[in-house]
Amino acid sequence: MKTVIIGDGLRLEKWRSSHITELSKIVATSLEHIGAWMPSAAAEVADPEAFVQGTERAWRSGTVYAYGIVERGGMVSGHITLTPEPPIAGVGYWVRIERLRRSIATRAVRALADAAFDERTDLTALELTCDEANTASAAVARSAGFTYVTSRRRDPRTPAESGQQMLWRLVREDLKRDSTLQ
Repeated sequence: MKTVIIGDGLRLEKWRSSHITELSKIVATSLEHIGAWMPSAAAEVADPEAFVQGTERAWRSGTVYAYGIVERGGMVSGHITLTPEPPIAGVGYWVRIERLRRSIATRAVRALADAAFDERTDLTALELTCDEANTASAAVARSAGFTYVTSRRRDPRTPAESGQQMLWRLVREDLKRDSTLQ
């Protein structure tokens, strides 16, 4: 995958040591918010230096492509990943609390989807999951063009979670069809 993806006013940048200061700010303000829906992600980012090193190892192995979501002006506003397991890849994301409700996650998911389908011919679909109680994440999936597939029972990991995990999917052909309509 490209180390930088540009799309709709955002840059998705492969995490690197120059992002550690911004990650430290995110930890200070947003760790509880991230942990409410993604406790493992909160635990990983709690140590920004180790987090960046871990993303580098995953990148080199090709198991996870992790990006900082960078807005115009250079603010790191979130995190997004592509986890390829062809023919499907998983997508995960979070946005720092003070940058919520600005369509950052939706724009980042769209940019990542475009790049993934352009670069990875072995992928036929992207999937993301979120807890049913996480209505903001479900709205991101819907707005980014994903289709709801099903819900399955999952033991809640945090008090915020309902225990019902939603599965959303974006199929390569649907993305092509949408782009021809615009």
